[in-house]
Amino acid sequence: MLTAMKYSNFARFAYVYLSDQSAEIVKMRQALDITCFKCENILIFNDFPHEGPIARLSVSNGQQFHVDSIGEFIERNKYLVLPRLSSQSYFDDLCPISSQTLRKLCIILTVTDSSSDLVHIASLRNFVRNRGNSLKNERLYFTYVYVNKQKEFVTTFFDQLLQSEHSSLQERGRGLLILWRYDQKKVRFAWLNERWSIKESINENDLHLELDAYIKGVKKLDYQATLKPLVDEYQPSWFTRISRAAVRLFEVMWFSLTKEETLPLLSALGTLLIIFVIGYGLSYANSLEGKSRIYVPQDVKKGNKQTIDDDKWHPEDPRVEPGINNDQSRMLRKQQRIMREMEPMMHELRAETYFGLIRLLKPGCRSIVVLVDEQSKNILLPQFAKHVWPFRNNKTFSFGYLMVEKNLSWFRKLLEHTLPVENGQTGESSLYERLKNINPRKTLGTVLVLCGWKLYFNMYHPMHTSPGKKNFLGFDDDGEDCSSEDSDVEKASGEEIRALRKVRNLKLEDVLNGLPNWLDRLVEGSIRRYYVPEWPNNLR
Repeated sequence: MLTAMKYSNFARFAYVYLSDQSAEIVKMRQALDITCFKCENILIFNDFPHEGPIARLSVSNGQQFHVDSIGEFIERNKYLVLPRLSSQSYFDDLCPISSQTLRKLCIILTVTDSSSDLVHIASLRNFVRNRGNSLKNERLYFTYVYVNKQKEFVTTFFDQLLQSEHSSLQERGRGLLILWRYDQKKVRFAWLNERWSIKESINENDLHLELDAYIKGVKKLDYQATLKPLVDEYQPSWFTRISRAAVRLFEVMWFSLTKEETLPLLSALGTLLIIFVIGYGLSYANSLEGKSRIYVPQDVKKGNKQTIDDDKWHPEDPRVEPGINNDQSRMLRKQQRIMREMEPMMHELRAETYFGLIRLLKPGCRSIVVLVDEQSKNILLPQFAKHVWPFRNNKTFSFGYLMVEKNLSWFRKLLEHTLPVENGQTGESSLYERLKNINPRKTLGTVLVLCGWKLYFNMYHPMHTSPGKKNFLGFDDDGEDCSSEDSDVEKASGEEIRALRKVRNLKLEDVLNGLPNWLDRLVEGSIRRYYVPEWPNNLR
């Protein structure tokens, strides 16, 4: 059995009982000339089984075969008369590497697996059987290969030919190849005369003469090629290999593990399984409970609210619908969650972060900065975080804040860059004077959107009422960048102007109330841009 498993890729094994007196066994004993019924015999058959066994190994009664002797016996008669190259291991055995002095030549017949090519295989097989003994002394090995199953391997030898010979051989799909393998992947080869591949039977004398010419060196192996590995035609599928490995592992564990070793292993596996099952069950029950809370009907909620007295309400009572206090706590928790999420994204605009937030911004990226001071920081930053929270996943926006008491001069310089440079106008000079006396408290809540690449910014503030007014910070231009918003504000009615004046009386908590709508218009591109020649660099 061990020997049969070892050589299962090369041969098929079977056994019979010679002591059986059935008619078939008796006839087989007579045909194989077996006279000793109690002796053990090993017979090997080749391509011509009707001619009887090519080798026989027998032992007398009472003796047994040794594994080594059986292996040596099979090795001496391992291959058929004309074996087929169906894997790389076959090729390594049949066409071994040899040196120049002891050169071994391999003759390969290239055919297809169709029935029309069987006659060519049979013709070469008869040639090897008739003249094989004399050719073995010359170190010649005969094989054949299926072109349609080993395309990459055979195509290597086609590529070295001329175009006419290449097309002729590839069209027929059969030919006779002689090669010498002098390296693991390097060979020298030649195609034998074309008539060997197109005739139905090989002229043995002509073929023998041509092979002698290559053996004696009269003809040279003109071509050189790099071998491609052969495909294992009998390799089992991945499912079969995995199944066999699993069965083999189970058998090894079954025969090797004892009861004392198996019980702890099964106990550990069972414990892990129970933990996973219980964890999955708890997770599934928790998800069902969450869904049941979400999809409670509205009429049931209203009924619960009406049946319970407000005086008996407790914030942790699960039967009672959350009231105003609970809504406020929910909003507070949401605000805290937003602030926790946005706080790492908001950086103070100062000298250390100047390049990251302004100068080194990539094209298309902008920084949204709110102006605060030490007293208003705790009020304005949570509101600012709430309004810009929807833009947190937008990779083109960065967020920050500017401390006014430290960097008011930077903001003043930025506004000065937007004033037109014209001589002889007292109004413009008065605007410069007003910027020098700017009130820091009036700038709190101002939001700047800075585009460092294109040198422009957008500005939000409730008191920033009409960019078209000539007396507002001197933002006069030729009208090229004015949006539809500018024209609408210029045509505002008296009621709209009075409403805008009321904005001046806003509390600090209400300064950023209009920021969400302003950000929407910013994304649409309808907010006016103020271009500057350069960014101020006096941050502290």
